[in-house]
Amino acid sequence: MQCPSCKKSALVPTKFADGLPSFTCPSCEGHLIEILSYRFWSERASVTARDSVNLVASEPTDSKHALVCPQCQKVMTKFSLSGSATNKIDLCGNCGRFWIDRGEWALVRSLNLDTSLTQIFNEPWQKAIRQSQASLAKSHRLRETLNAEEYQRLVDLREWINGHPAKAAILDFLRLS
Repeated sequence: MQCPSCKKSALVPTKFADGLPSFTCPSCEGHLIEILSYRFWSERASVTARDSVNLVASEPTDSKHALVCPQCQKVMTKFSLSGSATNKIDLCGNCGRFWIDRGEWALVRSLNLDTSLTQIFNEPWQKAIRQSQASLAKSHRLRETLNAEEYQRLVDLREWINGHPAKAAILDFLRLS
């Protein structure tokens, strides 16, 4: 199997993260992992075993282009890890393998997703990320429109309204204005 990311090298069978079987690219240092193997590993991985994983810390890379699964040749889907991380994990929905770029495992661990990574592959997780990003973008646009003092007054007002027992009546009144 050729590396789906750099396409320079053949993938080599390896043990990754305390015995998790994977195929590794010697050139770009990415890992192809089968979901079933990962689930088995995550169910038996103890905290001490996870803490003993000694991977070389490096700046996470991310494949920006669409990846083709080296096993079945289907296009892999990109899934966001979080609203703050720009890296995405590529998943083949056809054969159940995912691609971790060099350094992404350290990012996954920093987000406490190392034993629950498969949860990012569901729609509620991805929807929550999109909503969070939309909210941040909306807040950023408002910050650009208002000066710092006005923006802070608006944030304080929102907090006051959200904590007020008559929140619904206040919001109805503001909609009428």
